[in-house]
Amino acid sequence: MRFERFELAGRSFTPKVTISKSGHINFNTGARRDFDTDEYEYVVLYFDPDAREIGIELTNDKGASGARKLQHRGGGASVYARSFLDYYYVDHKTKHSFEPRADEETGFLVLGPVTISKRRLRGGSEGEQLGGTAGGLADEGSQQE
Repeated sequence: MRFERFELAGRSFTPKVTISKSGHINFNTGARRDFDTDEYEYVVLYFDPDAREIGIELTNDKGASGARKLQHRGGGASVYARSFLDYYYVDHKTKHSFEPRADEETGFLVLGPVTISKRRLRGGSEGEQLGGTAGGLADEGSQQE
């Protein structure tokens, strides 16, 4: 038969990556499929403070600096990232969802811009502001669900 029966009602296949209140970064079924996350066991997380974006490198190198285990469950995948989110003041008091995109230069999956819960990055000087300005950070950022 040339037709396939669709039996996966109730799942979303639009790629979404969600930062949960518990500090997990969750890949839905669509993101898992489109970015082949089943092919990888680990991720390495990066942060771009100017763009307020998270970079996610998918890898199988357990020994990579900063590698975190990628958990495959049900239709999705997730990684526990609370310490990363807290270090960069990425808001996870509420759930934030993003449509991930692939960065051509690095090959990373990119999420953002994210909402920053504090205006100053760790390691920055007292006067250093995220993105060069202090205005409007709380109102900009991800889509909330």
